[in-house]
Amino acid sequence: MKKLIILTLCLTGLLSCTKKRPAVSSTTSENDKIEATIDANNENKESILNDLPQFVAQEKLLDVILSNYKGKVVLVDFWATWCGPCMTAMKSIQPIKEEMKGKDLVFLYLTGETSPLAAFNRTYPTIAGEHYRVSDAQWKYLCNAYEIQGIPTYMVFDRKGKILDKYTGFPGTDKLKVSINKGL
Repeated sequence: MKKLIILTLCLTGLLSCTKKRPAVSSTTSENDKIEATIDANNENKESILNDLPQFVAQEKLLDVILSNYKGKVVLVDFWATWCGPCMTAMKSIQPIKEEMKGKDLVFLYLTGETSPLAAFNRTYPTIAGEHYRVSDAQWKYLCNAYEIQGIPTYMVFDRKGKILDKYTGFPGTDKLKVSINKGL
């Protein structure tokens, strides 16, 4: 009798695993809303997530990334999703993006693995520009090599890839525009 009861319970459990779940759940609905918002922001903000070049030595990483934008002025923003001052500064920079639209200027955003992937995936589509998420080792190397003491840190490169200015902390839109215009 015990064997029959155990067999019945096993079959019931097996059959319950094969049942289809409802097509729509509150979680799916919430996810759809979030994805729709991200898609709408992505269309409006022109945010691009780039793959990192493979098999590139850490000491060449930033040079290789910048080579994609040869002939343009590049504002590099070292940031993190958890950094309040970073997020506030990005909002302050938005008018510069609008004012300089159509010029040979690229807004490039670098973050590391301290920005949790889920938070990064929710955040980057809302920020117009070119985005790269580097490994922890690459982040540490870049911070050491370029003497990045904190975030946000901004570096402005001219059309030839030469660094014009570097700021730790948000310097204000006026200073950033002066640096950008030096390169343009």
